[in-house]
Amino acid sequence: MAKATQNFFKTLVLMLAGSILVLYGIGAILSKQWSVETTRRLRTTPAALASQLTDLRAWMKWSLANIHLGSPTETKHEGEAGKVGQRVVWTGPLGRSVLTLHAVTPDAIEYAYSYERNGETGPPSANGSGRISWVVEGAECVVRWREGGEWENVIARWWGWFGAKQEKVGQFQISSLQSLQQELERVAAAADGK
Repeated sequence: MAKATQNFFKTLVLMLAGSILVLYGIGAILSKQWSVETTRRLRTTPAALASQLTDLRAWMKWSLANIHLGSPTETKHEGEAGKVGQRVVWTGPLGRSVLTLHAVTPDAIEYAYSYERNGETGPPSANGSGRISWVVEGAECVVRWREGGEWENVIARWWGWFGAKQEKVGQFQISSLQSLQQELERVAAAADGK
């Protein structure tokens, strides 16, 4: 009986060691980076679109980027609209998140974001960057939103291989762009006095 138990534990240890080797071995060759790109046509002018995209205060009206980091979460806007360095800082019991404009051109913006958790609570820390660009086609602007980042460890690469984060970011972009179209229509109607 003791020999059977000993063989069982040997087999168990070898299986666990093999599983760990597979996890880390394959994880090491999985992509270290992720990216998501969404394209959508918006019925608007380039000037109206730029006024929404280059002002992070305006983002709070249409973007789903209003982050909640526990109660209370403080939101602080810093910098001038349309200028490099403008940022939004969210601070709460779960951590701190920052969204910063790094480039502003007549047809694109680039930004970076970071999240640092407090202690062991909250979701894992994350960093990434994005670019939103637009081109005029007739009476519409074709908006291309690309966002990406790096996986922080092998376990995160496995998570990324299944596409969970990419799916979530894609849904965020789609919903935000739908809300942006509604906000552009609301602003245009208000300007027309309707």
